[in-house]
Amino acid sequence: MENASKALIIAGAIILAILIIALGMAVFNMAANPAQEAAGSIQSEAANAFNAKFSPYIQQGITGTSVRSLYDLVRQNNVQNSEDESLWITIDGVTDVAGINAAKAKIQSGKRYNVTETYDTTTGYIKTITVTEAGSSSGGSAD
Repeated sequence: MENASKALIIAGAIILAILIIALGMAVFNMAANPAQEAAGSIQSEAANAFNAKFSPYIQQGITGTSVRSLYDLVRQNNVQNSEDESLWITIDGVTDVAGINAAKAKIQSGKRYNVTETYDTTTGYIKTITVTEAGSSSGGSAD
């Protein structure tokens, strides 16, 4: 009888230990979800802040002068983030300083351009910017 009594006490202690562990895991999981949501929110805010620098230029019919400023901004961004290529922006297929300068040289101040962007689906950061000359109703210009 004494052995059966001890066995019941040991079994009760084991069940109690399992319940305490399960309760601890449940509390940990509840605490982890808000932390993960906060981390996601912080990442989203960082992406919004990053993209905000370029957003004013993403439009239809923007002037050549503004597009040239956009090229300067992209070049500056890529130089500042030279250690982290995930933050580089490709503009008209180039990311390096020489390529950006060459593409910028083709932009004419008196013309209008359409600027579009694509985002990295993982981070939400702007990944590529495409600049195309806005269509004109006349056959060409005498510039």
